[in-house]
Amino acid sequence: MKIKSRILLVLLSFGISAHAADETIALKAARLFDGKSSSLLQNGVVIVRGDKIVDAGSNLPLPSGAQVIDLGDATLSPGFMDAHTHLTADYSGNYNERRLQELDLNVSEQAIHATVFARATVEAGFTTVRDLGSRFVASREFVDVALRNSINKGTIVGPRMLVATKGIGATGGHFDPTSGFRDFLFGREPDYTDGIANGPDEIRKAVRFEVKNGADVIKAAVSGGVLSLADEVDTPAEKWRCIVMVIKPRAKRLRPASIPSNTVPL
Repeated sequence: MKIKSRILLVLLSFGISAHAADETIALKAARLFDGKSSSLLQNGVVIVRGDKIVDAGSNLPLPSGAQVIDLGDATLSPGFMDAHTHLTADYSGNYNERRLQELDLNVSEQAIHATVFARATVEAGFTTVRDLGSRFVASREFVDVALRNSINKGTIVGPRMLVATKGIGATGGHFDPTSGFRDFLFGREPDYTDGIANGPDEIRKAVRFEVKNGADVIKAAVSGGVLSLADEVDTPAEKWRCIVMVIKPRAKRLRPASIPSNTVPL
């Protein structure tokens, strides 16, 4: 098989990972970008055993019994990583229109849409993403967790995902999904199950709830966001101590959300 003038990324998150654990595959292409220098290696070879890349370089000997896939005039490259995605929603175009469209869809339908976004992401060459927030107004569903788990099980195609579930923030702050709507339009005020927490005890409860339900990383608001109505700084030191004390023994990471960057307490 020959694919002209294209960069082919080694997508371990699907395709290759579906092969048997002891099967060896050799990918050959005219060029290889190994990430160690700005120069392309000629006569690139990537050796995959099971779900791991075990070797990559120029003119490598092919293992005996390996399945050889010759990609011809193509360039092999490692998969890319994106540290800030939202694969469970599409906010391209007019943000306010997209936000209102969410109210017309049930969460099950949005979860189906997310599988399309996940596949498009990995086919664009991004094999690992840190997905920083998945919330739907008046819904407690964890669509990003379900998406990650389905990818890990091989049920659907997508990148390796580290998910943040719902961002932690204060009432009326950046992560309050009811901001901008009339009061009690959705029947209740957001609480810790939505990531909305005020004060140390609520913050600890919200973080534990998200970790319990599958969060890999905790995202917390330091200020308003580019598109949020509220833009006040929210950086009490006690808030950050509470989050760190909860996530540290659970081997989780903290990702502050801050516009501008000088609001992050260091």
